[in-house]
Amino acid sequence: MRSGRAGEAIQAARAARDLAPVDQHGELILAYALLEAGGTGNIVAALEAAQRARRLAPDDPMVHVAEGDALRRTARFDAAREAYERALALAPDDAVALYSLAELDAGRGRALSAAPALAAVLAAEPADATVLRVATRSARGALWLVTDVASLLLVIASVATSLLRLGVDGPAGSAAGVATAVGGIGCAAAFLRWRLRALSRPTLTLIRQHLRRPTFAVAVLRLVATAVAALLFAVDPDPGGSGGLKVFAMPATSLPFILLLLRARNWFAREVSWLLRRGWFGVARGAGRPRP
Repeated sequence: MRSGRAGEAIQAARAARDLAPVDQHGELILAYALLEAGGTGNIVAALEAAQRARRLAPDDPMVHVAEGDALRRTARFDAAREAYERALALAPDDAVALYSLAELDAGRGRALSAAPALAAVLAAEPADATVLRVATRSARGALWLVTDVASLLLVIASVATSLLRLGVDGPAGSAAGVATAVGGIGCAAAFLRWRLRALSRPTLTLIRQHLRRPTFAVAVLRLVATAVAALLFAVDPDPGGSGGLKVFAMPATSLPFILLLLRARNWFAREVSWLLRRGWFGVARGAGRPRP
């Protein structure tokens, strides 16, 4: 049923385009009908329709947004960003172009880059549910990205403190361990303060509003757990034994580290999938798919 409706929409869009072949709006309608239908051939055809629209009306911001939308579906993200930026050069306050650029960055996991554009869109469309949903997702992503680096610093501090205690006995080892742990915690805190202050006000507001949600809270709780672990390693009365405070400190260090590894693996898998998709569409375009 859905494919039948999509086919009808494409046919209607082509008919409208044929009635006014020099009007970019017909090409835009066709491009979005093809994108809605999906499929390799339709997406390639949508990109070609958007490019024809751009050639017909290069001063219309929407033709650049449509080209960016089609490029994004082919995983050509840098080219899509350039298309959105061309639209914004023509209309700096265009909410659609700002939203598209922000959604591109948010979808790629670049929440820090998406934050300024989303802030501008939220200022223009504060009640838009879709914009708010994407902004919330971006705020969550920004929080995780910032705390990823802080978490890595704390894991390094925790491991360094543990190794130091094994190499230096007595009160001197405890003092050196505490100094190492506190230094690591201080570095992580300074980095957090620097990066969070760089976020836009709407992003910070969304983080505060949703901090009790598990998907937000875990990003912060792992920092607390690793910081406590570093201090436990520092004051462990039996650093070389199998018991003592390390029974609690080791899981509090290893679990955040495993979480970092999982996030790195997911990032790598996502990048590989996009690379394959980009290659697939490159082959499809080179093979000369049927044009509308």
